[in-house]
Amino acid sequence: MKKIIVLVIAIFAISITNAQWQQTSFNNCGVKTITVKDNNIFIGSCKVYKSPDNGSNWVLSNTGIANDSCWVDIGVNSFVVSGNKIFAGTDIGGIFLSTDNGNSWNVVNANLPYNLNYGLLYTQVLNFAIKDTNIFAGTWGGIYLSTNNGNSWNLLTGLVDVNSSLLTIDALAIKDNTIFAYGYNGSGPGSLYKSLDNGISWTLTGYTNNVDINSIAFIDSTILIGTISHGVLLSTDNGVSWTTTTGLPVGTCIYSLIVNGNNIFAGTGQGFGAVYLSSDKGASWTSMNGGLPDLESILDFVINDGYIFASSAYSGVWRRPLSDFMPDTITTFANPTVGGTISGGGICTFNQSCTVKATANPGYVFTNWTETDTVASTDTSYSFNVIVNRTLVANFASIQGIDSYSFNNSVYIYPNPAKENLTIETNNINTEQRLEIVNLIGQTVYTNIINKKATINTSAFANGVYILKLSSDKETVVRKFVKED
Repeated sequence: MKKIIVLVIAIFAISITNAQWQQTSFNNCGVKTITVKDNNIFIGSCKVYKSPDNGSNWVLSNTGIANDSCWVDIGVNSFVVSGNKIFAGTDIGGIFLSTDNGNSWNVVNANLPYNLNYGLLYTQVLNFAIKDTNIFAGTWGGIYLSTNNGNSWNLLTGLVDVNSSLLTIDALAIKDNTIFAYGYNGSGPGSLYKSLDNGISWTLTGYTNNVDINSIAFIDSTILIGTISHGVLLSTDNGVSWTTTTGLPVGTCIYSLIVNGNNIFAGTGQGFGAVYLSSDKGASWTSMNGGLPDLESILDFVINDGYIFASSAYSGVWRRPLSDFMPDTITTFANPTVGGTISGGGICTFNQSCTVKATANPGYVFTNWTETDTVASTDTSYSFNVIVNRTLVANFASIQGIDSYSFNNSVYIYPNPAKENLTIETNNINTEQRLEIVNLIGQTVYTNIINKKATINTSAFANGVYILKLSSDKETVVRKFVKED
């Protein structure tokens, strides 16, 4: 059996720095679960706390649950909100209910079993799912259903393993009329089940990976499961078959999943990057952990008032504006404007690839893409993942006056433009000259000492205009040449 233990314990460059997670004032304790009701953020740790101002301030909201120290406290594992009611599932106290926005709590354990193992008073309540007026509670000993707002709970006896034993329910979620539950008996691994009749009967899905599941989420017709060591798996046929995804480190543990529009956020275990984002229904993932500690685990998410909140195992609650993950604007300019044309850019989907392309006009050659005077790419077609708004400049250089055979103070360079090789020839006999080739942003790309004639390989040079300087004791000759494919 697995159990999460929390301990008490330039323009573009600037945009990236600011677009990161910020720690809230609840920052010195692990938080297992988080939810929202009426713009109040509730967190379950050793006790219940709430914030009325998006995490700026937190107050204890634990009356009726427990008041002792953390190590002997009741421990809150999960929440579910139903109308004006908040249910809290705990480690040793069963289920508590608040009808006054967390100001007070009452025990609602009718028909829940006692569990005296390890000194527990009531069975451990690990998770909830809700459908209409039906509230499902996943526990150490199966799933319990309440149809009367928590006044009583009844065991769903149809969910058992092949030995007719009740299961520990580690993940529970509902899509339309189908309930999905991952359960195991003993040390696991277990199986993923589904029910089409409100939990009366259950059948196995096609999940056969023999790896524990921590979380279940849905986007359109796709089912996503977060596993303990295989990252995120997807099913598009209601659980019959499952496929792997890309972009997550090998062996990634996924504790939590949440969907917001076209974005899916995944909270990972310690050492795997904390938060990942998918904008393609879970097929691929990109790390979004800027600002988070390197070795943090993200156990749960909630979204409220333009922010996504993440509860962590060690450092409390973090938040980030959802605007960080909205479509971004890629603005492009040509420099000079007569140098060429640009295609691509505009409004691009967040966390997806965007391509801009520069095409030089006659008499000009493309040199590079820059952003706040920093070279972003030397390719005419530049593709990148969209994370923030960007302003890109396509730089072009005039090649008017550059001939294929150039003469200056008895220095010849040919062919010009060059493709794979460039030859430099002088009339100076037995005189060593220093050759230096510099690109248009001042970077030296080649140096050598030549005597009368030399041929250099330019195949590795990026396309663009270069300055060639040939120096001796008596003079320095400067010429311009073009490298093109």
